[in-house]
Amino acid sequence: MTPKPGAQLGDRFLCARRSAALVLGLAAVLVAAGCAQSPDGNREQHASTADLIAPEVKGQFEQALIAMQANDYRGAATLLERIVATDDSYSGALVNLGIAYKHLERPEDAERALQQAIAADSGNVVAYNELGILQRKAGRFAASRVTYETALRVQPDYAPAHLNLGILCQIYLQDAECAMRHYQRYQALAESPAAPVASWIGALRSEGDIQ
Repeated sequence: MTPKPGAQLGDRFLCARRSAALVLGLAAVLVAAGCAQSPDGNREQHASTADLIAPEVKGQFEQALIAMQANDYRGAATLLERIVATDDSYSGALVNLGIAYKHLERPEDAERALQQAIAADSGNVVAYNELGILQRKAGRFAASRVTYETALRVQPDYAPAHLNLGILCQIYLQDAECAMRHYQRYQALAESPAAPVASWIGALRSEGDIQ
């Protein structure tokens, strides 16, 4: 029987290796600036701030990142709410607010923040990935698939979306070919191939004619 990944692994993210935050402009691609351990043991991206962010809120954003890295999601949410109240075009702040709300078990607020992040920056692949996770947790599997696929149209080499889509396809959609395709792509993109994913690929191959 195929050793299927646990549902919690659907929330897996890649932690960016680069420590320096890159510029996030109104239309720039979002990059990871910090990583924190989520309660289920997975690594999670937090969004970078922008060089163009207003000076009066930049300090609050940095404090929010520190709070998130310390798993203080309530404190982070308070700071991020103040930031987006001043300007709702800060896509990175909205992503982090969505993540904070998710950890505070406020899924509707989390989804609203992520949708706002996408409206502010349609190239924000972290927002799509987080939104796909929320949709999957809510049992909206078809919507989750569309969201991950949208992320991959925006950035075809975005490894976390390949991994999450592969898990969605294997566990929830029972689509082995889709799972295999995205697992293989994830492994090709990863700096170090993940042993669990390699085992899932091997098991899928052993159960059928999938190459």
